[in-house]
Amino acid sequence: IERRNIFNFNLGIGDGDLSQNSLFYSRRIGRSPQRNLKWEVEDDTTWVNQPAMTTILGAGKITGKTENGWSIGILNALTAEEHGKFLYKSKGSNDEVIEPLTNYSVARVQKDFRNGQTTIGGIFTSTFRDIKDENLEFLRDRAITGGVDFSHLFWNRRYMIDAAFAFSNVHGSKEAISLTQESSMRYFQRPDAKHVSLDTNRTSLTGFSNKLAFGKIAGGHWRWVTGFIGSSPEFEINDLGYMRNVDQLIEFIWCAYQEHEPGKIFRRYQINFNQWSAWNYEPVKLGTGANFNGFAQFLNYWRIFSGINIQLPGISTGALRGGPSIKTTKGFNFWGGFNTDSRKIIHCGFNINGSYNEDGSNRFSFSPFISFRPTESAKLSLSPNFNKTFEWWAWVECVEDNNSQNHYVFAELHQKLISMTIRIDYTLTPNLSIQFYGEPFLTAGTYNNYKEVVDQYRLSGDYRKRFRNYESNELTYFEDDDGEQYGVGGDNGGDFDYSFFKPDFNFKQFRSNLVIRWEYLPGSILYLV
Repeated sequence: IERRNIFNFNLGIGDGDLSQNSLFYSRRIGRSPQRNLKWEVEDDTTWVNQPAMTTILGAGKITGKTENGWSIGILNALTAEEHGKFLYKSKGSNDEVIEPLTNYSVARVQKDFRNGQTTIGGIFTSTFRDIKDENLEFLRDRAITGGVDFSHLFWNRRYMIDAAFAFSNVHGSKEAISLTQESSMRYFQRPDAKHVSLDTNRTSLTGFSNKLAFGKIAGGHWRWVTGFIGSSPEFEINDLGYMRNVDQLIEFIWCAYQEHEPGKIFRRYQINFNQWSAWNYEPVKLGTGANFNGFAQFLNYWRIFSGINIQLPGISTGALRGGPSIKTTKGFNFWGGFNTDSRKIIHCGFNINGSYNEDGSNRFSFSPFISFRPTESAKLSLSPNFNKTFEWWAWVECVEDNNSQNHYVFAELHQKLISMTIRIDYTLTPNLSIQFYGEPFLTAGTYNNYKEVVDQYRLSGDYRKRFRNYESNELTYFEDDDGEQYGVGGDNGGDFDYSFFKPDFNFKQFRSNLVIRWEYLPGSILYLV
């Protein structure tokens, strides 16, 4: 990640979820093996032993900038073929390939003009997997992306234009490309989709993405930006990049009023307004939203912030996990917080956020924090988090009945979450430092009042008509070797029309990292992790 700004090729904008979209995401290199043997275990007579991460056999990177304004970044990495084992109660074992030998490459170039006020750049990335085992044919064997970007400041650097265009091409077996089409980013198998369809014979996909933004970013009190971001349905960059959603075209408007001159109460403050709408490439309008937010810093460097986001009813093409579209409910979410002067020995504050929808779904989270710096070289931070959630229509499962008819099952979800983030930073000498991170994490959820989607009313303006609650005499609870389940219809002898697993969960986890950094020579660093 050193000098990662050179490799950045951002297909988003702002500081929200869209800001993460990029053709290069360094954590893909050395990722967890993508074949998980635990998913293939059928009974309690088999255990699994497999590595959590992929070994990086070797990697090299060149970054720099020439005197005449060329920024260059070249990266290549080779990761190992990884193996795991099935361990049997009978004392035998079986070796399995869980990740193929893979090569990752990135080449990035940018040229500055007008003393950096204008920049034109390009990028090319590739992922090649040496797939020899038929159990890995669900992976794509080749993924190539490329793009060009342009940024331009003018009128005394007060106004800007930001534009980018990218393409992607992925190749693999029929199985791999079918899975790509059926992924949660696309759901080409949706029965009501008119612009895409699932083709199980395809072995490649090619897509594109673009963005264009224009705005005022300096001078005076007012700032504003407007533009659009779009990605075609077949766009796929997650072999070496990062993007959560495609098949979207989003228009947006952002404006802000800023004050940076200290007054009688505030040292500085800012008030923002955002508006956006989204369509897919059919086109179907997916939703419209807006928010107001702002922050203020007092003369003593204490800070407050808050905001509210309003979402109008829309259409979700993914809520039924590959099923038809369904109308969503209107609602709002809010957030706010306060923190003291971060320069002091003790720095503390809190964040709150929550949401409420017209169907009664709601969430509330409270996250206080405190940091203590007893000396200039030591710092301790504690950040607990408490979260309570109620969802009126939480996803359970899609089940096929005896007549090959799909049933999309939902339920009311009650969930609680508690966690604590612990950080310790200690600098022993200017060249030697220790950092610790730890987080205990507990969450539990219970489901009740099961319901299924009523197909003829899934686009109804009345959210109550979109679902049909199961009557008490329709559901039968039972347990078998596969776990706790509910049977629907049929008779008590177990001959049900269909069944689904009880989705209640209880999850506990503790994770920690310890990093020792020693700069034994200027510019030469040794890490123990």
